[in-house]
Amino acid sequence: MTRLNRLLELLDRRRSGSGSTERTVAIACQGGGSHAAFTAGVLDELLGEFPSSHRLVGLSGASGGAVSAVAAWYGLLAAGETSGSVLEAVWDDIAANTPWDRWVNGMAVLGATVPASVEPAENPYLNPGSDLGRAHLERTLQEHVDFTSFGELVDLRRAPALLVSAVNVRTGSPQLFRDDEITPATVVASSAIPRVFEPVDIDGEQYWDGFLSQNPPIREFVTDGTIPAPDELWIVRLTPETVEEMPTTAEAIDGRVRQLVETLSLRQERRFVETVNEWIADGRLADPSLTETTIRHIDLPRERAGRSQLDRRPSFVADLYGDGEDAARAFRRQLA
Repeated sequence: MTRLNRLLELLDRRRSGSGSTERTVAIACQGGGSHAAFTAGVLDELLGEFPSSHRLVGLSGASGGAVSAVAAWYGLLAAGETSGSVLEAVWDDIAANTPWDRWVNGMAVLGATVPASVEPAENPYLNPGSDLGRAHLERTLQEHVDFTSFGELVDLRRAPALLVSAVNVRTGSPQLFRDDEITPATVVASSAIPRVFEPVDIDGEQYWDGFLSQNPPIREFVTDGTIPAPDELWIVRLTPETVEEMPTTAEAIDGRVRQLVETLSLRQERRFVETVNEWIADGRLADPSLTETTIRHIDLPRERAGRSQLDRRPSFVADLYGDGEDAARAFRRQLA
């Protein structure tokens, strides 16, 4: 029996004993640059031994979360691959392994500490490292993910939906790419951090990082009738929503402002699901296809969240990946 057939058999399995059906799950991956190596570790561990009582119906991501979500989705469905094998290969290549890449990484981390008014440190149009970084990410994706097979993989019975977000620079409108619409360019667009990368041209429109729109996409799991309504939403969260101490230095204030920007979209997306839950509980929604959705979080350790999201040192990436695997194991024990 092939690995794919075993997966489909697992997805079709019902809970034994209680007579209740499996619980549908959507996983949403918040963006956060290199911190999304934590997300990769989470997805590696969770999808490697997905709970038999649950069925995955969707994966979504923004920015680095989109990179991990796409790699995991492809590894889950492609013959001869696993989510773990693709995730490990992608993040091994994203890490700054060569002397030149380590120098570029060091300059990027240093540039993140330079005030925004300083040029050309954070102007991608004046920084040749911007083009190199974009090309490196695109090559990595193309090497380990066969995007030409997405149409075939989407047609597989009960394949989870895959959603990637970006923002249209000109109009400010959120842009969502789904399933076989997703290409290396759309994933790079979702990861195009302003002041680090130039916008990515897709069909004549320019797109920036998904953290500026839907970070990550969530509401479509409830509103899109082609996706089974999730009983549970698991959010891999990279940016703390709260702080333990008030920021009183310029650096701390800038850091907190960045966190608020990065978490605003997540709060709005999650609040939509919470509102639908309230309407269902109050009997204001009678659609039998809708279900109350339990929201759970898997959080990056707070001490890691304080580090630069541009840091791609191999040791840092490996530590984040391992933290994600540990967090997923703890999460699985909680589910049990």
